[in-house]
Order: sequence, then structure tokens, then C-alpha cells
Amino acid sequence: MKKIKLIFLLMFVLTILSSCILIRDNANESGCFKYRINNEELYIFKLSEYGKKQETIILPIFINGHETFINGDSVFESDFLKNIYFNSDTLENLNFRFKNPIKLRLKTKNKIKFFMPYTCKCIYITSGEYEFYYSNEALEVDNLDKKLHNVANVSYYYNYEKEDPYTFFIDDVDGEKITNIPPTPYREGYIFEGWYKEKECINEWNFDVDIVPSKEYTEEGEYIYKETILYAKWKEV
Repeated sequence: MKKIKLIFLLMFVLTILSSCILIRDNANESGCFKYRINNEELYIFKLSEYGKKQETIILPIFINGHETFINGDSVFESDFLKNIYFNSDTLENLNFRFKNPIKLRLKTKNKIKFFMPYTCKCIYITSGEYEFYYSNEALEVDNLDKKLHNVANVSYYYNYEKEDPYTFFIDDVDGEKITNIPPTPYREGYIFEGWYKEKECINEWNFDVDIVPSKEYTEEGEYIYKETILYAKWKEV
């Protein structure tokens, strides 16, 4: 009888250990991110070793065909990170998926620029180790040394009837080429065909050649805001 109990106990322990191994093996990696897939849903939870060495990361809309999500266990830790770009498609996923605010913990030695198209085209510049919460088009950041708000001067528009948000991606560029190209936007039933300089999609923006105009200031040093808008072109399938 004791032997039978011992066998059952051993089987139970082995089952628990196997489950832990499976959970650990469930972690996958793609580019800058590590993620897990639970019930066909993909959650980014940390930066990969490659991602930790990057100064700029851009949140993807899809990884291997799965829409991306961030949950409360997500921690981005890096000694090099300076810029984080979000896009409206990913933020829509977060906003409609969860009723509670999304929490992302960041640990970095540098000031961080947040490029958030869902929050009135603003850049949030912060520093130190902190947490930020995103919910209902609001961004709240804890444990800040300083927090500045600047209006981004490059906006990417979906360019079709879409109630909210209208802006897909933002950037802030001063007399240079655009180097941080956004992920491909998604529209059901259509194929994305590039970014154009006008709403009618006549002249395509050439990221290898075209330059965003230099910022201008008044004699008193006040910034004269001028926006560069790029429009998505779509082809129905």
C-alpha cells in the first residue's frame, strides 16, 4: 500500500514538473520581443537579448500571424532604450481587450520618448525606473523625475473612414529622413500599398530620399509647428 502511495506521489510530482517545463518552453522570441501564446492570443512580456541592446523599439501589430497584446506582467528592461513607438492598431487591441488599465513596467537608465498616436499626437519624455498605465486614451506614468509633452510633427493617417483613432502612427523628425518606419497598418478586406504625400495618394513618400523639413522658430525662440502628414493607400481585395 505504501508503495502504491509512493508511486502516485511520484507521478504527481513528475506531472507538476512537466507542466512547469511546458510553461517555460511556451516562451517564444521574435526580433526585439519575447512572447507567449495562450488560447491563440499572443502576449509580449519582455524584451529579447537583441531588444535590450536597441535604442528604439516599435511595437508590432502582428507576430507570426497573431495580434499582439501586452498584459500586466510585461516588463521591458534595458540600459540602452530611448524610444518606444506605439501604433493605434495595437493600442486598440489593448483598449478593447481589457477593462482595466494596461500596465507596462520599464527599467532603463535613459530618458524615454513615448510616441503615442492615441493621445492627441503627443510625445511623452520620461526618465528613471517607472510604470505606465494605458486606458481609455489616457496615459498615466508613475515614479517620474520629469515629464514633458511635445507635439509630434509627423503623422501617419489611415486615410479611410475610421472613427477613432484617425492617426495610426507618429514621429518627431527635424530636417532628416524618416528612419523609424511604422509597421504595416491593417484594414480588413484591403491591401496596404504604401505611404503617400497627399490624401489622393498621388506621390509616394520615398523613405530612402524624402526629408522632413527642418523645424523653424520665431526670433523669440518659440517653435513654429508644421506637420508632415503621410496617407495610407489601400487596394480592395
